[in-house]
Amino acid sequence: MVQLAVIIVTTVAFMISASTAIDKGINYLSQISIYVAAILLIFFFIVGPPATQLGVPTQGLGDYIGGIILMSMRIDSCDPDNAWLGSWTVFYWSWWIAWCPYVGLFIDRITRGVPSGSSSSGP
Repeated sequence: MVQLAVIIVTTVAFMISASTAIDKGINYLSQISIYVAAILLIFFFIVGPPATQLGVPTQGLGDYIGGIILMSMRIDSCDPDNAWLGSWTVFYWSWWIAWCPYVGLFIDRITRGVPSGSSSSGP
């Protein structure tokens, strides 16, 4: 039932967004999603243990910064049992780097509101 409710809400939101103009439909959906995210953040901060919730991101960031060099260079090419291509290593880094320009241009075009058929020059 929960999955069906999520599918119905998502479908209705998509239909409303697609049937209205960009400045209305997507703008309203964006604002609603920000409010829902803020409400969920406050709810989980009140219900959950605040010390743990504030400590985990700090610990995770420290672990990431402390191991970024080691994690980014690990390919385990000498280990025959390790399928390194499927793990979060050089393959995914190169994939992200290859797609960064395309995603960046897409986000730039969306934020400026330039139609896809016209060129954007200047600020």
